[in-house]
Amino acid sequence: MTGKGDAKTILYGKPEDSYQLLPAYFHLLKVTNPGTLTVIHTDLNNNFLYAFFALGQCIKGFQTVIRPVVAIDATHLKGAFEGVIYVSSCKDGDEHAYPIAFGVGDGETENSWTWFLERLREAIVEVGGMLFVSYRHASIAKALSILYPNVPRCICFFHLKQNLKPRLKGQKEVLDVYYKAAYCSTSRQFNLEMDEIKKIHQGTYDTLMSIGPERWSRSQCPGRRYQMMTTNIAEVLNNCIQKDRRLPIAAAMEFLRDMLQKWFNDRREQAGKNPTYLGKAAVGHCNERNEWSLTYNVYPIELTRYLVKDGKHDGLVDIEHRTCTCRNWDLDQLPCDHIIAVARFTKTNFNSLCHEYYSTSWMQTAYPPTINPVPHPFFWEEPDEVSSVNVLPPNSKRQVGRQKERRIPSAGEVHQQKKCSNCGEQGHNRMGCANPRR
Repeated sequence: MTGKGDAKTILYGKPEDSYQLLPAYFHLLKVTNPGTLTVIHTDLNNNFLYAFFALGQCIKGFQTVIRPVVAIDATHLKGAFEGVIYVSSCKDGDEHAYPIAFGVGDGETENSWTWFLERLREAIVEVGGMLFVSYRHASIAKALSILYPNVPRCICFFHLKQNLKPRLKGQKEVLDVYYKAAYCSTSRQFNLEMDEIKKIHQGTYDTLMSIGPERWSRSQCPGRRYQMMTTNIAEVLNNCIQKDRRLPIAAAMEFLRDMLQKWFNDRREQAGKNPTYLGKAAVGHCNERNEWSLTYNVYPIELTRYLVKDGKHDGLVDIEHRTCTCRNWDLDQLPCDHIIAVARFTKTNFNSLCHEYYSTSWMQTAYPPTINPVPHPFFWEEPDEVSSVNVLPPNSKRQVGRQKERRIPSAGEVHQQKKCSNCGEQGHNRMGCANPRR
């Protein structure tokens, strides 16, 4: 064992012993944080298979004041035992990652994803407007179709883009059009962009249509994605837990709880100091759209309906029903530039036209007074039904050797080979080229 390994053992204990600490740790996590859901699953020989926890504070926040778009992702463990950490998260009204639940399992198999999502189903029931965003993994798709049959499952824009790249062979301009088709807000614009993709690359058009535009396009989605077009928010969490991936499992769970404790405290304080009705991100969006709208002309049609001339496609605004023909207000529940022009024309504060998701008051509600710590193990006291639970290490001891993969690639994702700038061949770079230097 290295000096670094010795230090970790002193701080956190042996990785194989950490599994036995999980029942007591999860018990105390629930005692100190009411409403928390924890689950441990072992095989018939008591070897660890899966673990799950969702803090009660996160569950309540999701069900009341958080936009119900759930990103799902996973990242490899780097410790003594193989496996992955599963992550489910949303965004708060200020575009911060808002974790809902974490899990640990043996890999990205159908059984493991099904188990994690079953536990997630126990933690968060289906709410109105709920959506899932994930990468193209068959196990996720199958499990969600069974557990959340009425909730649309959307595909990460970025992972799909990465899958398209290797097929284009010099026709990368189609990716720019794909971006427009994915992010546009109206069916009319979507159809125009898809026609352009079809002209440039028939194969890409066929692929996108076979996947289903409702899964990757904002305008065709059956619900609101609120600009959450990627699983990036879950990947942000993955980056935050880089250190956590190398810790023994009980220490890893405590690392996650401690991270959330700091996030909740900091964001609650920030929201409390914010003097504006809206969070900073929403203020930024509205200010930008306000700048766009300064040259627009507004023409009243009747009491709550207005025509807004913007020099392009114009906007027909209905204040009463909160709609605009550009559909950005409908999809994001933040005022579009046409709405802001009408608000200025009618001397209305556009804050009243924003959903409470973006408000400072809902931000404060999302981050309740505290996430409580778990006592030091020296002070642990658990009932007999907890101390009697036996959890042995999993049968997945990591093989000796370098761990090459930093993240789990999307299903079907093709890794691009290096191309040498000296000889033009693939598979190596200039530094490793055996051919004569040019």
